[in-house]
Amino acid sequence: MSNTFNINRFGKYWLYDLKMGWKRYGFGFLFMSIFPIIYYLLGAIFVVLFSKEHNLSDYHGIEFAGRAIAFAIASGVLVLSFPKGVYGLVTDKEKGSAWLMLPASRLEKFIAMMLNCLVVAPIIFIALYLASDAILTAFDPQMGDPLVITGQKFNQGVFSTGYVQISSFAFLTLVWVSLIEYMSIFLTGAAYFKKHKVIFTILVLIVLQTIFSWIIMLIFNFGTNNFEPAWLHKISITEQGFVNFLNWCTNISLIVILAITSTLIWFRLKKLQH
Repeated sequence: MSNTFNINRFGKYWLYDLKMGWKRYGFGFLFMSIFPIIYYLLGAIFVVLFSKEHNLSDYHGIEFAGRAIAFAIASGVLVLSFPKGVYGLVTDKEKGSAWLMLPASRLEKFIAMMLNCLVVAPIIFIALYLASDAILTAFDPQMGDPLVITGQKFNQGVFSTGYVQISSFAFLTLVWVSLIEYMSIFLTGAAYFKKHKVIFTILVLIVLQTIFSWIIMLIFNFGTNNFEPAWLHKISITEQGFVNFLNWCTNISLIVILAITSTLIWFRLKKLQH
């Protein structure tokens, strides 16, 4: 049996890792995933308890824009808490040592960690959240359209005054990409920092984004008036061309971020000792 990677051993460890991840963070993950239903029920309870009429005839939850904001907040909380809640133990002397002693190679543990954080958790979260929201809007149509058709809302100019075309599938893909980018970043922080993992990771992000912002401004020669590039008036680009440009930037940034974070996480796990 290979000491580096064995498919049977990896399969057993991955299932074990999923079970332990659920044990460590299952309640929080479920809470965030079905938050639309929880929020709706809490709102209904407050209406019954504290409104003058004490009935639900005029209660219809929150409208589309408010539910979109709630989805963004829930996604942010998941990104901040999931890596730390599930894998923050690797830096703990006692729990981390027990984790290192599990019968699986470092590579197998690394692959399971990345799959759980970047594929399994984000996809299940998005699916459950949007399903919960769709169930609510089907139960109470006066809440408006379900979030799953957000792409159509973009086309109609609800969030933008332009005419950029984006499908619901493309929008959901963008949400998933954003989740896995930041999930990988905070997983890196969870693997390196022993204490205050989230706070220290945010501080590092702020420093890096500040440095990169100055570098970009210098490279593209931004002017001082309205921060417009000096070369902007020399080019002509269509709205669809701008969307294509953003698409390329998104793909490139995803590849770069995942390459950097996965490399950092791998070397951290490879050298980790207690």
